Amino acid sequence: MNLLYILGNGFDKAQGLATSYDDFYNHYKTVKPASELEERVQREISSHYDSWADMEVAMGQYSAKFDNADDFISVIGILNSRLRDYLITEESKLSELGISGNSKIVRYLVSPEVYLETVQGVMFDKFMRREPGGNVLLNCVTFNYTKTFELAKPKASTLGSTADGRIVYLRDVLHIHGTLDDMILLGVNDPSQIANESFRTNEVLLSEFVKPEINSGCENYRNETFSDMISNADVIVLFGASIGITDLRWWKAIGERYNLYETAIVYYPYNPHQDTEKHKNYKKNWSLEYIAFLKERMSLAASVESLRSRVFVGINKPFLKLI
Repeated sequence: MNLLYILGNGFDKAQGLATSYDDFYNHYKTVKPASELEERVQREISSHYDSWADMEVAMGQYSAKFDNADDFISVIGILNSRLRDYLITEESKLSELGISGNSKIVRYLVSPEVYLETVQGVMFDKFMRREPGGNVLLNCVTFNYTKTFELAKPKASTLGSTADGRIVYLRDVLHIHGTLDDMILLGVNDPSQIANESFRTNEVLLSEFVKPEINSGCENYRNETFSDMISNADVIVLFGASIGITDLRWWKAIGERYNLYETAIVYYPYNPHQDTEKHKNYKKNWSLEYIAFLKERMSLAASVESLRSRVFVGINKPFLKLI
């Protein structure tokens, strides 16, 4: 059996790192601009703060305010460099967080159902026991630039065993968007997300701002590796991932895998406005809302209610919180 973990920015935030776009903007507005162009970018973010909640989406829209592709490519470089510098500072705090070799992570990795509600936990267990026996090979893909997972994960490749006695082996950790000590990918999913239509055929711009194109241009084989991991996954666990449109390629790939094979999806979203402890009777409805969202974003081919047999949602749970 193949188990695939996909980690988003919520994983870093759960460990206490200030890595959200809001955190970056609060820092960036204090940075002295190095050029008139950068000053223009800072004014744009300050004036339209709400629309920059997702920086990559906002950058695609911001392209409409440029006539010159070279200027927009410079903006990409400015934000890439400033974000990278900021996150390097945040990553340096990891040694102070006490997550190195944290034993909690083993429990989460071998038991992704640990924080599901009772009914969903039973259904997940039923799914896992359909094909008893065999080991579990676990891969992890992180959308983060930081190496938080590498610091937290056990050094041994053998993690332990699942509830039904399968041995779990940790294999690859893939940074699909790059790392801070190499290069980071900041951009959109495809040219259609670039508002300035005249830029959509600019090969230089595409190689700088369309994430699959950047990986392809670097010949780093990340796209192919991630595609293979999804194509072979029996269980896909999503934690701290916003399931945003600038990574739509991967959400559609997960949907295709789900539709064609007996694959399960475990999703741990976070929304502080959904108090599942105070409103216990809302748990199922909220779960169905998230499943409907995944159905739309991933093009899952079934009714929302029927998807519950293989799509499991744990809302506002301390899953993979190590401190």
